Amino acid sequence: MKKTLSLTTAFCLLIASASVAQAQSAGRTLARIFWQDAATQTIHWSDLKKKGDEYALEKQDLDNHPETDADRHMLVQMQAIDELIVAGVRDDDDGNFNSGWVAIHSGVEKESHGDHFHWHFDDTPRVTKVVIDDKQGNPAHVYRYGNSWYLANDQKNGITRISPKALRSNSTPDQFFSAGGGHITLAVSDDNVAYSTWIDREGDNKGRVDVVGLESGSPIEFSFHTPSGGLHGATYNSGKAFFAPSEGVCWVSTSETSDPKVHHIDLGDDASGMPKRTGAFKNIGSQVVFVAGRGPDTELCSIDADSAKPKCLKLALEIGEGNSATTPYVFRTRTGKSLAVMFEENMDADSEKMHVIDLDGNRDGDFSDAKLIHSMSVGKSQIQGHSGHHEICNLGGRLLLISSPGDGTIAVVSTRDWEEKAKIQVGGTPTRMLGIGG
Repeated sequence: MKKTLSLTTAFCLLIASASVAQAQSAGRTLARIFWQDAATQTIHWSDLKKKGDEYALEKQDLDNHPETDADRHMLVQMQAIDELIVAGVRDDDDGNFNSGWVAIHSGVEKESHGDHFHWHFDDTPRVTKVVIDDKQGNPAHVYRYGNSWYLANDQKNGITRISPKALRSNSTPDQFFSAGGGHITLAVSDDNVAYSTWIDREGDNKGRVDVVGLESGSPIEFSFHTPSGGLHGATYNSGKAFFAPSEGVCWVSTSETSDPKVHHIDLGDDASGMPKRTGAFKNIGSQVVFVAGRGPDTELCSIDADSAKPKCLKLALEIGEGNSATTPYVFRTRTGKSLAVMFEENMDADSEKMHVIDLDGNRDGDFSDAKLIHSMSVGKSQIQGHSGHHEICNLGGRLLLISSPGDGTIAVVSTRDWEEKAKIQVGGTPTRMLGIGG
């Protein structure tokens, strides 16, 4: 009798498990999501599914994921080009332990239908290439410009360009260029000229920017210097390269090919009398968007790169004392709104916030009417160095996914009404995310 009950129980449990699995896998696939887990320094994935009003993520391991050391490695940015993803890997010993990059095939196919796309999620994602050794220079940043990825190989004083075409054909995908140094940030003009920075605050490399032609494969063509050093932040927009030194913002025209004139935009001083600066830029159309200042002195700034005489527009933000604002995430909704979303973080606070700014309320292309339109509480961050911040994944301008590393959750938020539609427990320490499809 006991044996019969045991078999019956096991059978019932099997049926129940199958039903749960079927319910979890049911629903319409909206997008395929990839996220980094800072607790294990691994990348996970899941299809985001919706059934009725319910959203679901099921954490999956990546096939062929390289072995990483959670105590010694740190994943850095991920960038996608079509179905392919590249993620950077740092170590705690200036690249001497092992560092480099990983390429991932998302398993997603994009089918064009004229004015729109259909997405197919039939294949399982997998790691297709691993370049991790003691010769990669400990990349801290991964960029996408045009149709290429770029790694900043800090300890090699140079950058690596990675070709998606070469990755697909299994030929040598990467090419190294000596340019920049220390802790490199990068702007690339038209996918063929790189502006690579040095972070030095003193000495010969203070404010130095190296310029190299990518198509010719030539050495550094020329260098120039910004008035102040400590360069951390660079971008390209509308024929201009922008840089973030320790004081204000600098820019040059990329049409000047030997001795460019360096223009400076003053951001003012903070409450202590120190010049304001930024550390990273984001682009939306011809506008360069960034945050400057700290705490109550924080401002959201924008520069129209298409202007002959660019100037900085500022929106004061009510960031609490001791809190910090993250680099804004900028995007357009499906209804055409230009938005910036950022987080107000403080690991010691009971709650942290997300702020939403409408950059162009009247949609005339001028961001002088930018205003805060919504604030909401979010889960906890878990900041360690450059990692552990809240991160955003934009799904077609309709939905945002928000990772809260300190809570082990990913939230689903609608950009229509800014309601949190779901908060999904994925475990670990979810940080950076990417969405394919949606």
